[in-house]
Amino acid sequence: MKYLSKSLSDTKKFAVKLARQLRGGEVIGLTGELGSGKTTFTQYLAATLGVKQTVNSPTFNIIKVYPIMSLRACLPAGRECKRRGNLVIHGIASPTARNDKKSIRQFVHIDAYRLRSPQELKALGAQEYFQNKNAVTVIEWANKVKPILPKNITLIKFRLNKTSRLITIFRH
Repeated sequence: MKYLSKSLSDTKKFAVKLARQLRGGEVIGLTGELGSGKTTFTQYLAATLGVKQTVNSPTFNIIKVYPIMSLRACLPAGRECKRRGNLVIHGIASPTARNDKKSIRQFVHIDAYRLRSPQELKALGAQEYFQNKNAVTVIEWANKVKPILPKNITLIKFRLNKTSRLITIFRH
């Protein structure tokens, strides 16, 4: 499946669409050159699922785990979501994006950019997250750790064009 993103809004719509399909236990691998949109997509996906903290690339930490709350639980009725630029920081303002799935309790963000081998990620215990049915795990630079990735991973490739991003999804 291919998706053409011509703006941040398009990338956000794609993240919201994907988030609606998640049930917990998914591993999503992201590939693409620097600046192709992997981290921005990850931020939108995390916010859609109900991550309240600012999500940034864990390049130096390698793995960051964020708790997920149902948006209905974390946003009192009638309250606006706080925004920082185009990113929603505390929930999602859009009424079309909700995390009503109580089974997803963690968002795991892995950045394999600095790793020299898949074994380094394995040594950090990442494979335990791959098996967690209450988590959604996103791995930036998944191509660097391909030998240890689960077989049922969803791979998403970001390719930068002059005026857009081509996002290609491969489901295994």
